[in-house]
Amino acid sequence: MTSIANGARFIQNLKHRKEQSGLGRALIAAYRRLGMGQLTSYRMARWSKIALSPRDYLRRRALARQLGQRAKLRIPGSDDYLIMPAGRGPDLSGLVSYCDELFERKRDAVLASVEVPVEVIDFARDATGPVATSPEELAPIVAQVCRPDILATVADYIGEMPVLGNVSLWYTRVNQERSGPQNIHRDMNATRQLHLVVAVRDIDDGTGPFTFLPGDKSRKANETLQHTGGRIPDETFWSCVSRDDVIPFTGPAGAAMLVNPYACFHFGGRAEIKPRLVLIVSFTSKYESAEEGVGAYRLGNRADLCDGSAEQKLLLDLPD
Repeated sequence: MTSIANGARFIQNLKHRKEQSGLGRALIAAYRRLGMGQLTSYRMARWSKIALSPRDYLRRRALARQLGQRAKLRIPGSDDYLIMPAGRGPDLSGLVSYCDELFERKRDAVLASVEVPVEVIDFARDATGPVATSPEELAPIVAQVCRPDILATVADYIGEMPVLGNVSLWYTRVNQERSGPQNIHRDMNATRQLHLVVAVRDIDDGTGPFTFLPGDKSRKANETLQHTGGRIPDETFWSCVSRDDVIPFTGPAGAAMLVNPYACFHFGGRAEIKPRLVLIVSFTSKYESAEEGVGAYRLGNRADLCDGSAEQKLLLDLPD
């Protein structure tokens, strides 16, 4: 009876973790409890997710091949990033205008926050997991970033029809802090993922730009750093990386970039002279091992974000 009760508790805990953190993170926690190492647990979680939905996995790979053939912009595999200056990539003027207006509508609440940076779009958690507090604010952004010209490049790089991860409109006030993502790090949840970084307002060196080390140089640096997670002190990082090798993403409103935050060491938000307003949207494989905290495709009310198109249903992991 004891073993049955323990098994029931294990299954209940797994279900709860799945709802709150995602299936991948629930599986990783279960495999770690069984004594597996971190990397083994991550690999097992990925293959377990594929084994649970093999037809969907193969479908997403086939769709990515079809879509990727139409990509006008491609990300060099060794670099793991692509900078798209305003006027030389997808036209994001509508997205930029909307994000700027959304910030202005919420300015007083945003500026009253003591956090650095401040998330302009609000999320919460209930018994079923993460939810968008105001889906009507998020839906226009989802519509703008789910365009074929963006998806073709993303799918070509990831190798699968992606899902839409975290969507963050960050406001960073002038600060001298070095906390959280202002410190050097990599996003360790997924190996094949992309951030779409969009300048909502002009960004220069004094605005705390998203700053990164290209993939090939990050892999070289990691031979020394042996990074497996967490933040890296500046002094440790700069002891083996030349400051001339990092790239600050600067440009006028509408400039954009795609970057793999796992492959590239990065930091941002060190806004020492002027505040920064930037949109960061994540795309990832549905079958990577660990999910992002409030990924759009996991939101309990994500159906409220969808316009009914096949692309958005796939990106939000909704039934056909």
